[in-house]
Amino acid sequence: MDFFPPFLKTITIATVLVLLLSYSLFFRRPKSRTGKRLPEAGRAWPVIGHLLSLAGTQLPHLKFAELAAKYGPIFIVRIGLYLTLVVTTSELAKELYTTHDASISSHPDLTASRILSNNRADFAFTPYGDYWRQMRKITALELLSSRRLELLKQTGFLKWK
Repeated sequence: MDFFPPFLKTITIATVLVLLLSYSLFFRRPKSRTGKRLPEAGRAWPVIGHLLSLAGTQLPHLKFAELAAKYGPIFIVRIGLYLTLVVTTSELAKELYTTHDASISSHPDLTASRILSNNRADFAFTPYGDYWRQMRKITALELLSSRRLELLKQTGFLKWK
């Protein structure tokens, strides 16, 4: 025998979900270390972030160009639950990859990446560290060398003019 009527269960579940959603929206704002934050592109949805604003018929790089004209050459978008830094000038990208390489090269620790890549042993999912640097070195020397690219071009795997 049920103690609660069905409509009371529905109201209770809906109330709990509304409370959790309002808590995540209003009280769990990430605090900046220095007090200054990069501009965030508009308002993001709670779970999907800016994915709806990036979707549509217009190509993503053109949408990012519009956002760069509005927010500046460096800004943040939310892709799902994760903050993503968007850099639109080559000078800023060069500075990020030369002086701040260690802080931007790591990847988020996701359960899917652990499952797909044998506990993050794959080069694409490995966090920044000694193993990642060794894998990058091997990739640059063996896979992206001019000799290997010419071999792949001759066999037909790579096609460009």
